[in-house]
Amino acid sequence: MPRGRRGQTLGGSLQAVRAARKAAARALEALRTEISSVRARLEQLVAEQKQFLADLFPTGGGIARGRGRPGRRAGRIERRAPQRRGPAKADRFFAKLPQSFALDAVRKVAGRLAGVSLAQWARAKKIAKTASGYVKTGAGSPKKAVGKVRKGAKTRAKRRVASKPPQQKRTEAAVATGKS
Repeated sequence: MPRGRRGQTLGGSLQAVRAARKAAARALEALRTEISSVRARLEQLVAEQKQFLADLFPTGGGIARGRGRPGRRAGRIERRAPQRRGPAKADRFFAKLPQSFALDAVRKVAGRLAGVSLAQWARAKKIAKTASGYVKTGAGSPKKAVGKVRKGAKTRAKRRVASKPPQQKRTEAAVATGKS
């Protein structure tokens, strides 16, 4: 191959690459302008849609609420007094039972709540299990810890008893008239 031809083919291929780069740059620029014009048209269409919905539903103020919890009314929230429920059902059932009872007696009184009631009474140390059923042990408080007796517990109890103020006795005149 002669020397002159090699340079011409090399120059021709570089020109083709340059031309392709220019064409790609022009195409990219055209694409950018098209994207910006489409974006502007889309914003215009969204604004028209919002205006259309505002005209169609004037009080709604736009897109309607979906399902779910209703919106809260503006204003102050007024709270009512809490409902007083009275004594627990288990306490009422416990009062109806005799000193010693069986599971059947609890079922008659408490029905389907028998298991729950038994668990509450056992936790509160109100009942003890025996061979024939259950026995009332007293109205032990569930707050008191049941454990080993510490040293000095008896003396503390005696001090507490001794420190109680004496009961006021009613005079005979007050008893006769019915006043306290």
